[in-house]
Amino acid sequence: MINKGKITDLTLSQRIFSLLLFLVWVLFVLLMLRDFNKDIVYSTIWFGLLLISIIFFRLYKIRINKIQKIWLIFIGYSFFVTLTNSLFGTFNTMTGWYKTKESLIVYVLPTVSLIMYSRLCNRKFFLKLIRNFLTVVCVLGIYEIITKNQIYLNLITSEDAIKTFQIFGSSFSGFYRLTLFFYHPIFYGVLLNILIAILIYMPFKNTLLQCSALIIAIINLIFTQSRSSWLAFVLILIVFIFKEHKINNKETVIKFLFGLLISLFIMVLILNLFSNFKNTILNLIQNRLLGFGDYQNNVGGARISNLSLLSYPTSILARIFGGGDNYALSLLKAHPTLNGWEDAVDNQYLTFLLDYGVIGLIIFGILIWLIIKQLYKSNDSINNAILLALISVIISGAFYEFYVQSEVLYLTYILIFMLKSGVKNDE
Repeated sequence: MINKGKITDLTLSQRIFSLLLFLVWVLFVLLMLRDFNKDIVYSTIWFGLLLISIIFFRLYKIRINKIQKIWLIFIGYSFFVTLTNSLFGTFNTMTGWYKTKESLIVYVLPTVSLIMYSRLCNRKFFLKLIRNFLTVVCVLGIYEIITKNQIYLNLITSEDAIKTFQIFGSSFSGFYRLTLFFYHPIFYGVLLNILIAILIYMPFKNTLLQCSALIIAIINLIFTQSRSSWLAFVLILIVFIFKEHKINNKETVIKFLFGLLISLFIMVLILNLFSNFKNTILNLIQNRLLGFGDYQNNVGGARISNLSLLSYPTSILARIFGGGDNYALSLLKAHPTLNGWEDAVDNQYLTFLLDYGVIGLIIFGILIWLIIKQLYKSNDSINNAILLALISVIISGAFYEFYVQSEVLYLTYILIFMLKSGVKNDE
């Protein structure tokens, strides 16, 4: 006979662990804006989660699915390549013991902590926390768009965050893009697509609230001016429709598309009531799309020019195994591309190829294939929300780098380790 009291206690404890993990993630968002000793603070957080996991994990078993296995292999391989280059000083001018220590703190320690801690959490409750938080954030985004008032400015103290905010985040900047307190508009755009993926498979029960959440999420996404996030938004909708159509789940497709169409209809009505706001959005979209035609003079041209970095590694070992963390960036610093561009490679897959070689890129390619394959096999709404969110991150990765210490990376970690192998909903 099942003891209902124990089930209730277990669910309560899972929700408490989920809430703590959510608060830790929000802390990561804020830490991106602050000046502090990153090694000490991040290490303390990860060891804290690891200690909690060790204390309470006796009630659980680690069951690792294929996606998680490949992710672990990728993390292990990337660290091995970085360590090897640190030991032997082979190719990378930006590696060394400091970078090896950084790799441990940024990639390895979170992996060990989260693969255990995530088992203590309630997946559905955690995703609802993320959904609700980002929906509230979207309301703040609408407030900023309308009033130009940025109530979070005092949170930004680090030199890098201030520099980035002055370029993109300041409402008085000529390059203003909605960023809020997420460090960079691309980061915010990626998180908005994660929100939309969750809204697709885990909608609010109230139809008005669901439509409102979709409307403000899309408006926020437009104002990030992140073309990679716009592309990811369109593609995850196509993936969702194709997946549900393939398994003949017409009810889910019709229900979401009906909600989306109502949301878009309401949004059009609102925009027509406020002609200045409508003109702002139309001009914004037009200018960003026209930017594709002028790619030779903007960051799009730099991304294309950065492909020339592939010609610099002359060793077959560097091409096969890679040069370790920051090898791609070291090549860019040594060989600036378009108009002296040396700030970022802005292509995660080019970075993977240079940092971890053909082997590393193949391992990550297998991960992508498994995520897509699992999405089309799964009928678990929680798994589907996670997998679609991961696909949005993967798509955006062609235009920026998510495999860096950031709130996007650590939310990706959490989502991967919350995946279940089965097809049955897990509360």
